[in-house]
Amino acid sequence: MQTKLDHPLDVPSLAARAGLSERSFYRKFLAATGETPARFIESARLDAARMLLSRGAPLKSVAAQVGLTPPVRLTEAFRRRFGVTPALFRETQLGI
Repeated sequence: MQTKLDHPLDVPSLAARAGLSERSFYRKFLAATGETPARFIESARLDAARMLLSRGAPLKSVAAQVGLTPPVRLTEAFRRRFGVTPALFRETQLGI
């Protein structure tokens, strides 16, 4: 999943890839990771976004690479999870 963050990673798609029903996939995923698929994927996307932002990548590019487009989706998720905007995070990381 982490190499395909820019692809749709919803439960129906992931369950089909795993050859499971959506319900079985959800239960097995939750049991294996302790997180819902949505929470796990959002965390993976936000971790990748933090790495890209700390390297100075533009917000629009980061949003596309991690599958949180339009960029406002990335901004909302970032603010909800970390309490700061992606732009402020990048500024603090780059010392701007």
